[in-house]
Amino acid sequence: RRKGQHPLGDRDGGATDPESGDRPANLLRGDFEPAGSPNLNPLFKDPVERGVGEGRGAGKPGPEGDCGGSRRGVFVDAQCGSKHPGVPVGPGQIVAGAEERDLGDAGDRDQFPPGREVDRGALDGPPQQLRWDDADPFLFLRLPRLLWILLRAARRERQRCREAPARFDERVVRSIDRQLAAWQATPWSNYSDDALGAHWRECRDRVLGEWAAESLLPGYLGGLAHARLDAALRVAMGPADGAAWLARLVSGLDGDLTVTQNELLERVAAEGAPLAEFLERFGHRAAGEMELAQPRWREEPETRERMIRPGRTRPESTPAARHARQRADRLAAETEWLAALASHGASSLHEDFLADLRIAQQLLPYRETGKHHWLRGYDRLRAIALEWGRRSGLGEQVFFLREVELLGDAPRPAAPTLAARQRRWKACRQLGLPDILDSRAAALDAMAAKTVRMPVNAAAAAGREWDARPLSAGIVEGVARCIVEPGEADELADDTILVCPSTDPGWTPLFTRIRGLVVERGGQLSHGALVARDFGIPAVACDDALRLIPDGCRLRLDAVAGRIVLLEPRR
Repeated sequence: RRKGQHPLGDRDGGATDPESGDRPANLLRGDFEPAGSPNLNPLFKDPVERGVGEGRGAGKPGPEGDCGGSRRGVFVDAQCGSKHPGVPVGPGQIVAGAEERDLGDAGDRDQFPPGREVDRGALDGPPQQLRWDDADPFLFLRLPRLLWILLRAARRERQRCREAPARFDERVVRSIDRQLAAWQATPWSNYSDDALGAHWRECRDRVLGEWAAESLLPGYLGGLAHARLDAALRVAMGPADGAAWLARLVSGLDGDLTVTQNELLERVAAEGAPLAEFLERFGHRAAGEMELAQPRWREEPETRERMIRPGRTRPESTPAARHARQRADRLAAETEWLAALASHGASSLHEDFLADLRIAQQLLPYRETGKHHWLRGYDRLRAIALEWGRRSGLGEQVFFLREVELLGDAPRPAAPTLAARQRRWKACRQLGLPDILDSRAAALDAMAAKTVRMPVNAAAAAGREWDARPLSAGIVEGVARCIVEPGEADELADDTILVCPSTDPGWTPLFTRIRGLVVERGGQLSHGALVARDFGIPAVACDDALRLIPDGCRLRLDAVAGRIVLLEPRR
């Protein structure tokens, strides 16, 4: 990047469109707004009312004057909220973290040479042949330089991996500590309304920009190493053996803050340790914690009590005991691994595999540790918003304001308007949207089936099977317990297989009581996958699991081959 340029966009929170010169409003959600569009999303709640499935073409008005989108606008990164001007996204928008391509005529705007038929299905896979007529005539002249660039990038990535732990622990965390301490030292009474608005902008830009990038980097680098090792072991040892060995090699890792959280919560429940100690370290976390309107643990006594109740477990099932077993199994796997590779004729690759393994083992725990410290900034943003709610008399309804309304740059709506936004948000929460909205016909059919949650398949017959993506290797049988919120699980049997949309730290206390895990969303670096591997719990991801799997049925969960088998229907 150019010297002096902020790595994640303009530090003042805005970006000017290079073509129109318009400066859009600052948004906190991953959302694409055409430059100058009058329809600004609510500050924290995105109603997702963009005409999904209506066949709306680009430029056709949608609800509240929303235009279909321009060819070039401002893209707001769904991870950190940074704006990148002039990104050509085509006729579409970024809605609630999912990319919405125009569902009407977007698919007809093909960017291919005229007269050539394009197999759209082939676009989803790697190239199958070299088209000499399309090749750059100077490709082979530039090939040495391209290879040198790739080698240099790989060398820089290895250097970043070596430096990432010390950089995060010594620079990033200390910077967050100092800044939060300075902010919290100033009482709210010292902030005028204008000063509070300036404080919001400063905190927003810091949290969603610099802190986001620095906090997510170590876990991202660990994820790259994990992905490389996963692909290599599946080739060298076969899909089943490769996945099983990798699961053992990256379980029970040292330095995992989630393990520390679970152990402290267990001590609070079983040994009467001070709850204040737990809240001091982890009170800023919550179920659904990426939503600023979601109360934090320190704010909800009922939630804390519900978390403590599942923590009263047998000594052999405590988080510390489980982690110790997984760590011992990992150390044993490291000594047995070379012989296993030799049995597959891959012992010569051990040193190459070992380099990626060490990186993954060191950096994967930072996936949750980085998020933990990043969300301390989210907690400050929520506190500022609540102070606005106290001053304005809106209370929790402040989270249904748009940012320009919050900061006084636009008139604040009346109470009926805010109530209508809240009702619309609650209704839209019932929508089950895929991760990516695609304008191709086959994808549209699949998307239409997911737009509204269908009733649970209570009549599924025994022997029914579903494909799934392995997250934590293992095979187990048990009874499915389908829940949407962690508060629904007051009592869990010892043979429970938990089926839920996804997990975050609010779900972690349940992991001491379950035998297996099925989530609808999540990958190898998701919270559920990391905690399941550390606890030695087989886990898979299965689309629409809550709709397909009846609550109370008996399942066989094969987290090696990626299969879920219904053994007995719901009783």
